[in-house]
Formats: sequence, structure tokens, C-alpha cells
Amino acid sequence: IGSPMVISLMLPLGHGRWEVVFERVPRPESEDRDEFIRELTEYYTRHLEQQVRKAPEHWFWPHKRWKTRQR
Repeated sequence: IGSPMVISLMLPLGHGRWEVVFERVPRPESEDRDEFIRELTEYYTRHLEQQVRKAPEHWFWPHKRWKTRQR
């Protein structure tokens, strides 16, 4: 719980060039371990979703994250 967390992305600029972006994840204030993990996970997932929505053609998901079928 004491280590900083960083999100990193490689964004294509075209012509074989890339921009590498690092963003420090804000540390949740919760002292409860489960709540702390939930807040970090929500932040990361929200951030990832924003990036995918900006350029969905740059992304793919290689593993089955949700193991149950939607109804």
C-alpha cells in the first residue's frame, strides 16, 4: 500500500514514432485495504477506458477478463 503507482502509455504519432506518457496515479485516502484497492482499480479502469475510447483502433484485449456471459 505504500508504493506509488504509475500508468504508462505508448501513443502512436505516425511514421513509426511514438509518444510515451507517464501519469502518477493519485493515492486514495482510505485506510481500509479493500476500499483502497477498489478506489485504485476504479481509477485505473476509468483511465484505461478513456484512452480506448479516444482511439479504439489502437487497442485489443488478449485475455478473457469477464468469464461469465452477459444476459
